[in-house]
Amino acid sequence: MKGLLFAILTCSFWIIAQAGNFYQDFDTTWGDGRAKILDNGQRLTLTLDKTSGSGFQSKNEYLFGKLDMQIKLVPGNSAGTVTAYYLSSQGPTHDEIDFEFLGNLSGDPYTLHTNVFTQGKGNREMQFKLWFDPTKEFHTYSILWNPRHVIFMVDGTPIRDFKNLESRGIAFPKNQPMKIYSSLWNADDWATIGGAIKTDWSNAPFLASYKNFNADACVPASNAPNCALNAATSKNGWLNQELDSTGQERMKWVQQNYMIYNYCTDLKRGFSRPSRKDPLLVVAAPMDALLTGAIIAKRLASCNRVARERAVRAFSSWICRQPNDAVTDADLIKVWKGLFYCFWHADKLPVQAELAGRLAALVETLPPPLAFRYFEAFLVTIRREWGGIDFLRLDKFYLLIRKFLRHAFLLLRKKGWDPDLVSRMMGILLEKSLLAADNYLANGVKYHLSEAFLDETNDLLPFLVDTLDLVLKPFILVLEKSADRILVNKIKINMFDRFLENGRKLLNLMKAGSQVELNTEEEKLGKITLSLALSKMFFDAASALETLQANRKILFNLHEGFLKLENDLEKSGVHISAEFLDNGCSQDVSSTVVIESTEQAEIKNEGIEGNPDDKQSKKRKKPKASSDADQRKKKKTDKMKSLDSVSESYVVEPSSEVDVVNAGIQNGDMMETHETIDFNESVISNLQRQFEKAAAEADILNGSDQMSASPTTPIAKIAVKKRRTKAISAGANENGSSPNSGSITGKSGKKVRFSMKSNLVWKPNSPLPPQSLRLPPSVTPKGSALKKGVPPGPIKETSSKVKKMKAKTSSVKKIRIAVKSPSAIKRLRKLQSRSV
Repeated sequence: MKGLLFAILTCSFWIIAQAGNFYQDFDTTWGDGRAKILDNGQRLTLTLDKTSGSGFQSKNEYLFGKLDMQIKLVPGNSAGTVTAYYLSSQGPTHDEIDFEFLGNLSGDPYTLHTNVFTQGKGNREMQFKLWFDPTKEFHTYSILWNPRHVIFMVDGTPIRDFKNLESRGIAFPKNQPMKIYSSLWNADDWATIGGAIKTDWSNAPFLASYKNFNADACVPASNAPNCALNAATSKNGWLNQELDSTGQERMKWVQQNYMIYNYCTDLKRGFSRPSRKDPLLVVAAPMDALLTGAIIAKRLASCNRVARERAVRAFSSWICRQPNDAVTDADLIKVWKGLFYCFWHADKLPVQAELAGRLAALVETLPPPLAFRYFEAFLVTIRREWGGIDFLRLDKFYLLIRKFLRHAFLLLRKKGWDPDLVSRMMGILLEKSLLAADNYLANGVKYHLSEAFLDETNDLLPFLVDTLDLVLKPFILVLEKSADRILVNKIKINMFDRFLENGRKLLNLMKAGSQVELNTEEEKLGKITLSLALSKMFFDAASALETLQANRKILFNLHEGFLKLENDLEKSGVHISAEFLDNGCSQDVSSTVVIESTEQAEIKNEGIEGNPDDKQSKKRKKPKASSDADQRKKKKTDKMKSLDSVSESYVVEPSSEVDVVNAGIQNGDMMETHETIDFNESVISNLQRQFEKAAAEADILNGSDQMSASPTTPIAKIAVKKRRTKAISAGANENGSSPNSGSITGKSGKKVRFSMKSNLVWKPNSPLPPQSLRLPPSVTPKGSALKKGVPPGPIKETSSKVKKMKAKTSSVKKIRIAVKSPSAIKRLRKLQSRSV
């Protein structure tokens, strides 16, 4: 070892430590002009099209050093492409240190592939998912190579440390100088999901960019193949550099969260050129015997991380190519069984988030019919397996539910909030989760859906007004029909209470004249609350026959809260204008909030005639209500006048207040009157006395003979207070006629005590019209007036039902006893009585 170190130190070498220029340091080697040096040597681009790729290499060879390159990778759908940046020597026993970036589908992260070759032997791969988008900006990729370590770094963060373990018989690259190479080429036979995803040439040409190359390295002379430095000679001291405790912690964090393959621990290599016999790598349009739901599910549930990753990519590519009728519901259930356990095995937070996003994004990508079935299979599977999830994994499955809920509504927005699609999606949520009829122990699914619904859809608001009705309808149905008190309370608190609270906040801000910040929860939910008649929806739900009795109180409370808010909005005079999106076109839907009552309209009309400044401040004084005695006196006078003016037929014209109201109702138009009829007990009692007076007058005018010939007419029962009043005449007979022909006194009084006979039978010369005698059904006689056999309410002539008695069967002994003949004494007495 000492002899080798002495030989190295005595060899000649060059040291460079400067920022490079692509004209001076590199040559374009292939591509027929597809590799271009731009900006006076400060930037270089590589291009790939269907004809050829391109590449370049450095002019110098390096033996140890720190080499940096800033690269911006191919954007968009780069599946099947590979961008490489690596060090390599020549010959069959070459050494090589690789950075390779495997292209991806749109939205999927790049795979960073690292490898180290020594003496022509490799298979020392480690793969990572980048934690940023490498296509938007330039990022720095560095290789630090010295006699003890090969350290791979991304933006200064170490991701891998390949150590010199020659003492254990493991070769290390230290003797062969290497050049820098970079290339962009098509490798769709193995690069993306083992070749399952081919390059989409419609996106060509593909472009990768390079800049800010920096080399702090040893360049050996031609007559000295080796070189070494001490730490003092190098600018950055890279010769003896190794990771400190901070660097080791950062590398550990990357490997724990973003490493997807490690050749030391993962026995099966998941990125080499695959066998074409693998059915997962055969992409077919229809489902056939090579690719079924059972095969995909088996690979998805594999314990090997790389196998699961390949299976997810193959499934994503396969299902996007299938027509709706080619995938059965049974296949989707089988696939989701595998996807469930694929997500179960994802134990690192970034991997969980990335996998949840990829699975949920398929809802938005697939055609709507297949997307709905895929979403339905997800809900069925998550409910079936929910009881077996331990509490340590609950959070990641909550994340999966949120992702699917959000992408479901992204699909609806993408389709312009089509009412049929919205109804279908909300129906799936209702039938497969919120009011699912299965027996699975999966209450947590519907609880979390109700908690996360507004959080995940808040930034998609506002909806169309009609769309919002469809969206809220399933949750109101849950409030009507669900016996789960926890679910009902969660929907009330997390949804409708939030609507109510934000509506109040928005109304208070606008009443105070404060500026309402756009795109906030108060602005979005508040506008929806103030623009829709939610109180009526809750009242209808609470009044429905099928609503559970235990839930009516909650629904009525919500109705009262929203009704109070709507009344406050009317009184405030605030005008709310909510903008809704209608298939991409802006539509202004203004809610009219100033709804005047009759009294407010009268005040405004009075203000126009007077001082205009006092319109809002003046209040119309209501006329002073007269006493009950005055009202009764007035009604008595009007009734007596009407009775005096009628003919002997006693047909009452619709001149009284009751008749005017009834006539207006019969014509279909409710006439406006200044006095309303309140059928309280005093009014009913007055009417009864007036009827009795009319009967007495009829007896006086027509005589008792004519009265007896008139037919009897039943009238409605009237509930009156039991009062003892003076009779109209001391000599009044039972029929109501008076022996004296004097006039009737002004005081009203009863002839007899209150009885059903006089209450039910009315005997004037001619009966009163039925419409003049109608009373509310609730007005029924009280106390002793309710005789046995007379049903309460309006009197109807109904035939009394004869109760059929069931014939009793008597025993033979009783029959024998009953058949016994009377005694001889009784027969004798009977004969004697007949002879007399």
